[in-house]
Formats: sequence, C-alpha cells, structure tokens
Amino acid sequence: MKEKVIFTTALCLSAMTQMMAQNITGKVMNTNGEPLAFANVVLLNRTDSAFVKGAVSGEDGSFVIDSSCNGGIIKVTSVGYKTVCKDCEGENVGIIKMEEDSNMLGEVVVKSSQPKTILKHGGMTTIVAGSVLEKAGTMEHLLDRIPKVSAQNGSIEVFGRGEPVIYINGRQMRNRSELDRLQSDNIKSVEVITNPGARYAASTRAVIRITTKKILGDGFGFDASTTGEYDEKKNFGGFGQLNMNYRKNGLDLGHTPLEQSSTSHTIKTYSRRLILTRLGYRRVKTDK
Repeated sequence: MKEKVIFTTALCLSAMTQMMAQNITGKVMNTNGEPLAFANVVLLNRTDSAFVKGAVSGEDGSFVIDSSCNGGIIKVTSVGYKTVCKDCEGENVGIIKMEEDSNMLGEVVVKSSQPKTILKHGGMTTIVAGSVLEKAGTMEHLLDRIPKVSAQNGSIEVFGRGEPVIYINGRQMRNRSELDRLQSDNIKSVEVITNPGARYAASTRAVIRITTKKILGDGFGFDASTTGEYDEKKNFGGFGQLNMNYRKNGLDLGHTPLEQSSTSHTIKTYSRRLILTRLGYRRVKTDK
C-alpha cells in the first residue's frame, strides 16, 4: 500500500513539473537597455508560420506565453522597431533586444509620434492617427502591430481569445473586403476588447473596433495596390488589388472587384490612390 502511495505521489509531482514547464518567459528591451512595454511576442509554428500563442510585454518589458516551445519560432514586434525572430529554445528565451526601424521612424525619432495605448476595463485602445502606425500600409500590417493582436496570411487572432468580431465605425464587418479597402493612414484608432460585455453575443470571445478618420467631400475614388512576395524556397510571387468607392452625402459605397491572395511573406507594398471630389482631385503615392 505504501509503495502505491509513493508511486502515485511521484506521478502527481511529474505532472505538476510538466505543467509548470508550459510557460515561455523573457524580456523585451531596446538597444539602450530600456524595457519595451506593449510589444507583441508570439509563438509561431515552424512548419507553416501559423500563430500558436502570444503575449504582450509589461511595463518592465517582461512577458509570459502560456505554451511550450515545441520547436517553434518566437516573433517580436513593436511599433518603431525592427521585427525580431528567433528560435524558441527552453522555457526562458532571455533578453530580446530590438533596434529602431529607421524606415518607419525616419531620420529623426520624435517621441510624440509613438502611438498612445489607453488601458480600460475589458481592453485597450491604440491611437493610430498622428503616429508612426499611419505608415504601416495595409490593415493586416497595421493590426499585426496592435498590442494583443496577430494578423498574418489573412488570419487575425487576439491573444488567448481566438478570432475576433470586427466592427468598423460601429458597424459589424460582414466581408473581409471591407477591411482590405482600408489603409493605415485612414485609421483614427483601434480598440481591442478581450472581455466583451453583455452588449455582444454570448459566443463573442474578442472584439476589435476600428474607427476611421472623417472623410470629407463627395465623389468617386479608387485605391490600387500591388504586393510582391516570396516563400521559404525564395520563389517570388504577388497579387494585385483594386478598391473602388463612391461617396455622396455621407453614404459611402465600396467594392473590391479584383483580388488574389497569397500565403507567402510580404516584402514590399506599393500603392497609389486617386481621390476625386467636387473641388477637384488629388493623387497620393505611398511606398510601404
């Protein structure tokens, strides 16, 4: 009987040890040794780069991912810094240092250009307007830089909550093309709600609320973009997209007639926009 009790106790201790080893810990800092808060730290599947689990660094730069490495890859993103990818080996990945991204921040780093993140009950709001996030480009690129959100290869996940319900200017998104028509420089703020209240359906585990800037003027406009991509075997590909919209007296109608998706890694996006209004037109060229 005593041997049976000892054996059972040993099994319990072994199971507890395995459970305690399920967390991946580390710290995110800049090259000056200062902690970086609100950095996205995600664990990706090595085979297909699919999202597994994620966490956001705290005020002291520390993070905890509720998962074991399983041979995966750690990806760290933070606004104004170059993305870092490293092999996940062991429970503690140590200090991850991030370098400033001169392409996003420009030659002079202006601290006021960093986005503001406001914490409140149930989630957080990131102010995009007037920050370096306006240069992100597509909505997928923008959302992937929002704390607690992973967006890549057409998939959007909120850390620990799964696929979110998305609202654009207070209206629930019904088609992915509604999101694809938006560009980061047209976004005012993005709110991520991880604990939706009674105002949402019981099955809703997470909500992303996107608020755009107020667009002035009536008329017809279109947005064309071309993206070049490459895969793990260094094969290049790409897709083109044309978004059209018509605005009249506050009514904004949009359509995406041509779109070809891809699952490889985006390396650069070029976009041109022509906006026609009653007062004339303006052409904007961006290189993201």
